[in-house]
Amino acid sequence: MARAGTADFRSFNVLAVVLTIWQCADVMTEEMTNLVLEHLRHIRSRVDALGDDMRHVILRLGAQDGYLAGRQISEEGQSSEIDRIKERLQRIERRLELAD
Repeated sequence: MARAGTADFRSFNVLAVVLTIWQCADVMTEEMTNLVLEHLRHIRSRVDALGDDMRHVILRLGAQDGYLAGRQISEEGQSSEIDRIKERLQRIERRLELAD
């Protein structure tokens, strides 16, 4: 009977060790899951921040495009005004016979 009790005790120890390992593995798995989730949350917050930054950059780029378009229109208007002045000056020179 001593042997049967010893065998039962050994079986119990093995079972206890297996359960302990299983619980540790479960805890480690949960810790790893929490760690991964924490990293994913951090990544998500950084991506959200980048999205906000990109919206800001896009707004500024749109404003710059509008500014440049206005400048181009202004320059074209000035160019056409300069052309009209040149034509008038040429007519004046022809009338005064000052043309080369």
